[in-house]
Amino acid sequence: MTNLLSAWYLNTKHFEPFVYIEDAFTDEECERIKKYCSKLSLDFAKVGYRQQNNTIRSNKIAWINEEDDISEWLYRKLTDLITHINTEFWKFDLEYIATLQYTKYDSIGDNYNYHLDIMNQGNSYRKLSFSLQLDDDDSYEGCNLIIKTNSENYTANRKKGSINFFPSFILHKVTPLEKGVRNCIVGWVCGPNFK
Repeated sequence: MTNLLSAWYLNTKHFEPFVYIEDAFTDEECERIKKYCSKLSLDFAKVGYRQQNNTIRSNKIAWINEEDDISEWLYRKLTDLITHINTEFWKFDLEYIATLQYTKYDSIGDNYNYHLDIMNQGNSYRKLSFSLQLDDDDSYEGCNLIIKTNSENYTANRKKGSINFFPSFILHKVTPLEKGVRNCIVGWVCGPNFK
């Protein structure tokens, strides 16, 4: 007869639903990124390959390719931060940063309802998500990044220059914008399927 009260447990660590680095980027670096992004052509955001659906998402986006000195600098700095955070907390098998998304919430009510980021990117999967805050937290109201677990909702760090990280399989949303404008860089780090 098997004793169901005893078990052989694997060596595990406490799982962190999200972590952040405050002041990862200076005010000057944030302004440099915003100035660069202000020249990009914005489109209304879509969910997956569907046309915009205001019940799920309402904001504007542009894609930041690695094509010049500014974007190359940004990708390089993010790579260092991602490597540090992943080594410290999750140890996911990661290969590359997907094309960065500049996201702008500038109309009252702009939001992004609960969703997951995990999806395949060719032969890889989004595994680690991040959001870089480009504005002073008192320059807008609402528009909070909320990371949801089974037991709690966490409000991500809003300080300018902070970057929030969380596994792409965690449910999250951005609450409606109530006042001002929120600019951020959103990204996903990809790797082979979880095993």
